[in-house]
Amino acid sequence: MTTRREFLLRATAASVAAAACLRITHAAKANASEDGHRAAHAGFAETVLGPIDASKLGFTLPHEHIADASDDLKKWPKAWGGRAEFVAKAVEKLKAIKAAGVSTVVDLSPYDVWRDIRFLEEVSRKSGLHMIACTGQRFSPPISQVSMPVRTIEGLAEFFKKEIEQGIDGTGIKAGVIKIGIITKDVTALE
Repeated sequence: MTTRREFLLRATAASVAAAACLRITHAAKANASEDGHRAAHAGFAETVLGPIDASKLGFTLPHEHIADASDDLKKWPKAWGGRAEFVAKAVEKLKAIKAAGVSTVVDLSPYDVWRDIRFLEEVSRKSGLHMIACTGQRFSPPISQVSMPVRTIEGLAEFFKKEIEQGIDGTGIKAGVIKIGIITKDVTALE
């Protein structure tokens, strides 16, 4: 059962998120004519193949992990027959879900669980599915995985902004959503 405090925290968080979305939408409309290079316009979604009109997203799976981060990446050389075979198997499965009516997949594997943006780009192109990549942090990755690039609120905001506006891992592929994974029930200030 949800406590009163948990309810109030969740309601407040939802209100803040809704207000932020409205500000972003209005800012995007206002800045669209000023900055022709800006990809994030109201009514558009950023995919790994570039921005598309949101009306073209179709049926969307909002929380998926196409390659379950480090576990699958470690298996590529052996269990999956290398990267090419792993891509082929992923594309085969993605084509099957596309045939079942899914048009878009949001992959929520962030930086700190070994996201591979080029892999997402390749399987999106080959499967014909729209793929939306995320920026963000899990905040509690397994010890064997990479550490967060920054550990301050300002640093995270800059990191997220860079991946949204400039691209991920030195590519022009931009994040279309922010993922924050919170592991424990007590939310920290950084989370």
